[in-house]
Amino acid sequence: RISAQYLNVGFYKKAIYTLNFISFIFKFSINKVALKSLIDLYSSSHVLLNPTLQDNFPTVNIESLACGTPIVTYKTGGGAEIVDKKTGIVIERHDYQKMAETINGLKNNYVFNSKDCVNRSKSFSLEKMKENYIKLYESLLDK
Repeated sequence: RISAQYLNVGFYKKAIYTLNFISFIFKFSINKVALKSLIDLYSSSHVLLNPTLQDNFPTVNIESLACGTPIVTYKTGGGAEIVDKKTGIVIERHDYQKMAETINGLKNNYVFNSKDCVNRSKSFSLEKMKENYIKLYESLLDK
């Protein structure tokens, strides 16, 4: 029996079939979970699996980091920008084998620290993002 808990938010049927030997993936329908339960779910998971193929800025990744949970995601849209080396792993799109190897590797070599994840999530706070947009607009006006 494997004790690790993994939260999966995006595998579609083909990927589930390809990764069916990873029986410890915890599937859950996020839409049906109340906010407190969602926080509990993020916080109790060892890692968030978000193999998104179309998300341009997945806030689910930031939510997970804010709860101290690192991310394993595909190199898609803004997902890869949210994660750094201390807070997750980015894998090439559709590389199910690498996803499986990464998950299995994390079972034996968990290298993440919750504090690093929480600190990284603060880079995407409302205040920080507002500040970044103002700097961007000011730089464009200066040109």
